[in-house]
Amino acid sequence: MKIIDRLNKYITEANDPIKPNFSIKDAKMIRKSIMEELQAVNDYTKRAYESENPAIKELFLDIAYEEKVHIGEFEEMLEIVDPEHETAEEEGEEEMEKFVEPEDDEFEDE
Repeated sequence: MKIIDRLNKYITEANDPIKPNFSIKDAKMIRKSIMEELQAVNDYTKRAYESENPAIKELFLDIAYEEKVHIGEFEEMLEIVDPEHETAEEEGEEEMEKFVEPEDDEFEDE
């Protein structure tokens, strides 16, 4: 059973939507861990592109990918620990849609 599944089970069994066993300290530790994983992705990706050896390049890119997996794990945990995180993330995605997917008529020639 994955750790996220175990935590969800724990929370469900506690039957408390406020999740009192998680603290602000927990959320801060997870956010810091996400930042560290993002830095690791940047570092390994940079090293991959600095290497002229294809095997080394592939190794660093693989490790960078694993760091991205860790980010996903921490983000899932953050949604459990910080109930506002998922809502805020969804709002951010909606706000970005206006930049990523502009309406067709917005850029028509005059």
